[in-house]
Amino acid sequence: MSFIFYRLEESWSSHSWAMHSAIDIRINNKRRPMILIYAKPEDEEIYAEEGGEDWGWFVNDVSEYFTNNHPQVLFANVYHDGLTDKEIKQIEDELQPEGFGYVFIDGNKKGWAGHDMPGSVIRSAEEFFGLEPAEN
Repeated sequence: MSFIFYRLEESWSSHSWAMHSAIDIRINNKRRPMILIYAKPEDEEIYAEEGGEDWGWFVNDVSEYFTNNHPQVLFANVYHDGLTDKEIKQIEDELQPEGFGYVFIDGNKKGWAGHDMPGSVIRSAEEFFGLEPAEN
């Protein structure tokens, strides 16, 4: 089960939800903001073969932060969580992502943050979504 569907199960019983596409999920008719992990599968394979670990750790830190502090933001993966080829092409045409990073989606608005330390990505995402930083 992908991460996105695990997070949605929490709301199934008490809210009306609809999945129009992998990047258009609505709860009570309001589209959920999303952070999509972006790494082409062939790049992930090369990275893993070369012993790279920080990407996975950083993604986990960003995901965990949003799960704990901004659960309304869904977290998924561009290449592994059901996006169509058309949706992937649209993201790539709009944002011109390079390497590893994160796609932010809020309604029809999209943003990009390249691979960086988790705190930097978190600040960029909170700014993009208009969220207050969590007090830790």
